[in-house]
Amino acid sequence: MKFTIFGAGGFIGRRLSDTLKASGHEVATPDRTWLSGARNSDFKVAPYNADLGQVIYCIGMTADFREKKRETVDAHVSLLNTILHSTKFESFLYLSTTRVYLGCETTSEAARLSVDPQAADDLYNLSKIMGESACLSLDNPKIRVARVSNVAGFDPNSQNFLNSVIRTAVTSDALTLGESLESAKNYVYVDDVVEALINIATRAKGRIYNVAGPDNVSHGDIAAALGRLTGVKTTVADKAPTRIFPPIDMGRYSAEFPPITRSLNDVIDDVVNSYRGYHHALDPASRGETTIDEARGIVRYRDEARGIALELPMESAEGWEVASKAWLRVGWDVKHIYTFTWMGRPIIQLPEDMIRIQELIHTTRPDVIIETGIAHGGSLIYYASLFEAMGHGRVIGVDIQIRPHNRRAIEEHPLFKRIEMFEGSSTSQAIVDQVKARIGKDDKVMLILDSNHTKDHVLAELRAYAPLVTVGCYAVAADGIMAQVAGGPRTGADWPVSNPTEAARAYVAENEDFVIDMPAFEFNESPLRHHVTYWPDGYLRRVKDSAAG
Repeated sequence: MKFTIFGAGGFIGRRLSDTLKASGHEVATPDRTWLSGARNSDFKVAPYNADLGQVIYCIGMTADFREKKRETVDAHVSLLNTILHSTKFESFLYLSTTRVYLGCETTSEAARLSVDPQAADDLYNLSKIMGESACLSLDNPKIRVARVSNVAGFDPNSQNFLNSVIRTAVTSDALTLGESLESAKNYVYVDDVVEALINIATRAKGRIYNVAGPDNVSHGDIAAALGRLTGVKTTVADKAPTRIFPPIDMGRYSAEFPPITRSLNDVIDDVVNSYRGYHHALDPASRGETTIDEARGIVRYRDEARGIALELPMESAEGWEVASKAWLRVGWDVKHIYTFTWMGRPIIQLPEDMIRIQELIHTTRPDVIIETGIAHGGSLIYYASLFEAMGHGRVIGVDIQIRPHNRRAIEEHPLFKRIEMFEGSSTSQAIVDQVKARIGKDDKVMLILDSNHTKDHVLAELRAYAPLVTVGCYAVAADGIMAQVAGGPRTGADWPVSNPTEAARAYVAENEDFVIDMPAFEFNESPLRHHVTYWPDGYLRRVKDSAAG
């Protein structure tokens, strides 16, 4: 049987796609390029004129719908409507939400729904209901709607309540709830959702079905489980409200298919342990075993001493992150970054870091980049070449010792016209004063720190030069990867605690003008959200200038 999964990069869509493929079905997963074409195509050419088979439409906005109103309506209504009316399919299943029952007297599929277009938070429900209407208004009994409850499962990118509190419990000692312990709602395990969606898409007799767990689970039950599994201490905010969502009526689904019997209480241990394993695998101090099973498409992480065994799909963002962490460590051991040049000069940097900072330079368009640490001069030439392409800008380089052959090569380079160099300690007042003298009052300034990488030195550099950074621009502390590669070749015993990342964190703690802000990808047609970088938590964005009043 052929299935087409729209939104296969999301949590439910990915699990659905994996399950169907494992069962031997043909599965198409249109990517964003396809979807972009779908918005503008007349569907007379391949692949738009192909029969999509059993379509399951998982595209949707959840926790971020308040900030992405246009995208929410587009995902839930506009794109849906285009595909409904312009493609061929055997059946079509639209994923809606049990949130549409807010304010209703019953949670049966026949309930009369109530929304308020003047309430900002109702945009989500309104757009989902409009999507439902777009489906159900068509005279085709195989176009159906699944109203899905709160989905429980390992989903590191989710910002919903359950995933947020689990992440907090796994990564800290304290958890504060904004609602009372008596608050309660329904949860349904992701594997049960997948099974239910396949049942509804292929065999359902009706057109609207709830997909929910067997019972409501209270915040108190969740807090108790998290305390037992992680040791986290839970408190409740003052005057926290009590919100109890009515139980979801599963009568219609259970009359046609095996009932869903697993409660959140039955699966929360597995979900929390998956989060524990994932965060441990990405912890710079972790030293587990990472293996890649290409035949099965699995990334495995194991730490027997901690009782952690994690398996992630190779095609998932999480699998990529765990595998990339191991790759970075291997790359350090074999000196991978010592194999690159830029326009004739060695540049001892990870290529991804160079591309990412190019994106940032192009976006923020500084007039001056101050870089501490010159070495062979490759990065000075790199930044100068970007300025040359943009038609403006200059680079100021500082190093405690500029070797004669490196100085000669830099000064003889065609791009030296955009470079100035100062020799001396980057934290000496004399050097700091010379650099400051080269900054005009209207210059837009960016700072890159890549000299002595101890915490104390980088913190001193930040205190000296970060005040020069323009609001909206960045100070970048390079090579915080030291904590992750500690114990490998060419590392020091203090690297886990004395490194640029620790300096960056210390600086933002003492200076409210800056926040750590790893820039989001400017272009992204993947499920990935995090950099593969030697500079973790090294980007400090200036958000205000307190000295200016």
